[in-house]
This record gives sequence, C-alpha cells and structure tokens, in this order.
Amino acid sequence: KMLFQDFHDSGLLTQSFLIIYVGRSIISGLLITNLFEYPLLQTLLLTSLNLLILVYLAKYKPFKESLNMWGQYFCECVLLIVNVSMLAMAIIDQIMNK
Repeated sequence: KMLFQDFHDSGLLTQSFLIIYVGRSIISGLLITNLFEYPLLQTLLLTSLNLLILVYLAKYKPFKESLNMWGQYFCECVLLIVNVSMLAMAIIDQIMNK
C-alpha cells in the first residue's frame, strides 16, 4: 500500500506508473549497453523513450500531488535536453565519419 499511496486510482495505466518507470529504466540500460557501437540508433531510441514517458505523464497524470508531478516533469525535461544534445552529437559524428 505504501508504494501506491501517492498515485491516482483512476485506471490501470495510471496505477502502473512504477512498473512503467522501472521498465523504462531497464530498457534504457539495455539500449546503452547493447547499442554502444551504434550511437545514432541508441540516442534516437533513448530520445523516443523519453518522449513517450513525457506523453504518458501528460496524458495520465499518475501523481496525486502536483509538486510530485511537476518534479517528475522537470526531471524528464532535463533528461530530454540531454538526450537531444546526445542525438545532435551522434548526427554530427555520423556526418563527420562519412
């Protein structure tokens, strides 16, 4: 009960935030370790995953308290800035290596 008290009970996807978030962390780790040789594909998939999480947060609003929600938005937006920067560097690297 302690794990779910900060989340809305309105639907399955809303209640599944922790599972989705942990799954995203696992997928991110797998992408980073297994696609090390392919930085463009790696950063493209990580950026897409980050955008999917932002859409999920905007659509389902899983947190009861707005402070928690805005804190999560902030972290995801910072991560998006990092991912977009890495994507730009991967594109530049791909162009320079041709």
